[in-house]
Formats: sequence, structure tokens, C-alpha cells
Amino acid sequence: MLTSQDIEFFVALSQSKSLAATARKLNVTPPSVSQRLQALEQKLKVKLVERGSRAISLTLEGNVLFEEGLAVLKQIELLESKVAEKNQAISGKIRVVAPVGYGTEKVSPLVAEFHKIHPLTHIELILSDTPNWTQVDPPDVVIYIGQLKDSSLNRIVLEKTNVSC
Repeated sequence: MLTSQDIEFFVALSQSKSLAATARKLNVTPPSVSQRLQALEQKLKVKLVERGSRAISLTLEGNVLFEEGLAVLKQIELLESKVAEKNQAISGKIRVVAPVGYGTEKVSPLVAEFHKIHPLTHIELILSDTPNWTQVDPPDVVIYIGQLKDSSLNRIVLEKTNVSC
């Protein structure tokens, strides 16, 4: 069975003018390129390259391996980026507590927008003018208007506005 390393090697060889050029590109010795090519041809039981005195040319089978192999390598690269993208996706449960009026007007649209951008999240928005957070199941985010009385909480001022009543 072909490996991705076999395909990478053959694509590099196919894009070179000679075995020596391939060796320089891969930073290996020319005999190792020749041996690896022979091993690949034996594995596939076909001749992949016509070796000339100064240049190489691909056989029909070699052309197929080059073209299809290049497509496979591109698919592998795409797969890697998709998997890495999923790995970087934000996911999980987020509990947000906010006052009723401010939460309805300001926080709720932001929560909806955040969930649209990060669909793997589950956001629980709790609207209350008298929030009750416990150490057993504390919220992740508390939006609180007024003097902070619990010294165990970290305060980050998000917005200061002058409100006249």
C-alpha cells in the first residue's frame, strides 16, 4: 500500500529534471533517491520513470501516480486544516447572568450573535435583577450593575455610561 511519504517523494521526483535534482531538493544522496524509486516501482509492480542519461521522464503509470498523488496530497492538506479548524472551534456550555432590562436589551442580542459565530456552544442566559450565584454551579459570566459586594469575584468594567434618571 502506498503511503503519503511515497506520494510526497514521487511528486518531488516528478517535479525535478533528474534524480540528482531530486536528491538536492530532498537533501539526500542520489543513490538513496534511486533506491527509493526502485522500491516504489517494486511495491507497485510497474515502471514509473524512464531514466535518460541527463533527464528523467514519467511513464504513463508515473503520470497517473503524479497527477492522482498530487490530488491526494491536496486532500490530505485540506483534511488537516479542517481538523485543526475544528480543534480551534469554541465549544461547551457558557452560563451568563445579567439583569433583566440590560440583559434583554444588550446581552441577549450579543449572546445570539456569539452563538451564531460559535454554533458548538450552548449558552444559558439567566436574567435576574437579584442574581444568586453559588459556588456549586457558578456562572461563567456575571453582568452586574451596582456596587460589587462579593470580594471573591473578579471585576472587569466593560462600559461606563452616565445615566440620568
